[in-house]
Amino acid sequence: MMTSCAVHYSLDMSLVVCYLGGEYTGIWHKPEDIIAAAVPYVSSKMLGHMQRILVQGAPANFNWEEPAENKLASLNRGNNPLVAKHPETLVKTLAKEVRNSNLMPMARWTCTCSPYAHYVPQNILVKKGKKACLIWDGTTKMNASEITMNEMASMDNEAPATFGIVYLASITWMWNMRITYPHLKILLAFIDSSSCFRFLRIFADLLRAFGFVIGPLF
Repeated sequence: MMTSCAVHYSLDMSLVVCYLGGEYTGIWHKPEDIIAAAVPYVSSKMLGHMQRILVQGAPANFNWEEPAENKLASLNRGNNPLVAKHPETLVKTLAKEVRNSNLMPMARWTCTCSPYAHYVPQNILVKKGKKACLIWDGTTKMNASEITMNEMASMDNEAPATFGIVYLASITWMWNMRITYPHLKILLAFIDSSSCFRFLRIFADLLRAFGFVIGPLF
């Protein structure tokens, strides 16, 4: 049915997601409530980023007319070999994301035939002591003339990625709390966020640039 819908909209996946709406576009979000709650804690510049991300989506800027030979080279190369070596991780991830309306599965040929669809190779990230996870590869290239997603996506107007310093900021805050209150018990509460991550709601007009192929599916 998803493939039929794509055909109806001339294989423009952006129109498909706009038609589907609902969970696919995060319509349940209440941006005004989130922004209002964040006002006392973040800068006006960051509020602007939050407004854009919640109302429009991400990325902020992306304008690229991909050469056909570049897309064909990526499709011919396919995903990293590690993807085929972790079928359980692959199936579990795709099933979960489809169930949560974070992915729109359709026939593989729609990627090849669509003048709008870009293909991003996938990889499997394996860390010692942690579960393997599916990631997308926007940097790997096989020759100097090949163009990758990350080369064309501007970061100039994006919100800064600060998650790398969260641990340091947390322990610094704890240290300062102990200095301020040397004799009081300090109770720390931690939220289990292991299941909270999901695919970012992508700006509908740009989502076709983030497609990928797994087996018979795009």
